[in-house]
Amino acid sequence: MKKNETVYIYSLINDSGFPSTQCNFLFVRKDDKLRWLVLDKNIRSCCIIGKGIGIDFDDIDDFINYIPHLTNLGFKFQEVRESLHGIGEYYNHIYRPVFSYKLQDEHIAFKDQPYRQEYDDLAIISERNEYIRYLRQLEIIFDELTNVFMVIEPSSDNMNVYGNALRNIIILSCTEIDAMLRNILKSNGYKKANDNYSTNDYIKLKDILKINEYELSLDFFESLGSFSPFKEWDKHNPTTSIPWYDAYNKIKHNRDQNFVFACLNNAINSIVAFAIVLMAQYGWDNAIWKQKFANIFKINKVPRWNIEEFYIPFSTEHPQVAINHPNLDNTTTLTEKK
Repeated sequence: MKKNETVYIYSLINDSGFPSTQCNFLFVRKDDKLRWLVLDKNIRSCCIIGKGIGIDFDDIDDFINYIPHLTNLGFKFQEVRESLHGIGEYYNHIYRPVFSYKLQDEHIAFKDQPYRQEYDDLAIISERNEYIRYLRQLEIIFDELTNVFMVIEPSSDNMNVYGNALRNIIILSCTEIDAMLRNILKSNGYKKANDNYSTNDYIKLKDILKINEYELSLDFFESLGSFSPFKEWDKHNPTTSIPWYDAYNKIKHNRDQNFVFACLNNAINSIVAFAIVLMAQYGWDNAIWKQKFANIFKINKVPRWNIEEFYIPFSTEHPQVAINHPNLDNTTTLTEKK
């Protein structure tokens, strides 16, 4: 998006009842002119129109006064927020909800609370094949866990049982997690001179992905409880603060002395962590995820996003474009050091 274009979110609220209902509209400032971004109900993109054919809004006040006239639903102005994203922009392999028709329609809103599920996931376009490959691998590893459950009863009493099959599950899951986290960093401009990434680097994704806020359980084995494998992830102890990953390192490098760490609890946490890293990249409300895993993982908690963090759909004037997350791109720094 051109630097002289900024997207704003205009919110109307009807707080006469509880919970309140809210409508949201997008508009873009370009060359000190405001134009309304209208989302089509059936597609995930937007077209840009003005007050009329070829007529821009005069200023923000003109826009603010114009929207309630169109809605005529007894709504009143609440606020205007500046979006963190341009039209069609998204971070490489980093999930955010996408602003959709649902948010321009009337929906439930709670005062001072980030938004929940009144949105659609961003369409998986350029990474679709990669996403499917990861899902297929997760499916294969989960089948291995199901085979283990044919021998070991999935009970809280057996969470410390260990063995070779469980070791394989942990190593396979964590190898995929390593690959994904490394790819997220690299695709967002985070480079290391020796290309040797570790949890000291991965931890930089914690707040960006909100990966510690996810909590899942196994749908057919809910008696095992909920799992939030990144909940205690700490930058001061980026490996030992996630015990299942620490176990992966131990059993990978010294199986004989650390075999006890190849236990059911670590195996389940590593599989759930695999699923969460996928969700943190691609979301969970898309048809592909639902088809494969809606009946396997029960989603108990997910991050909440403020509306200014939502991605803005692409338009005919602004194609979808991947950009680096500003907190990860260190390519300039590395170039200067050289």
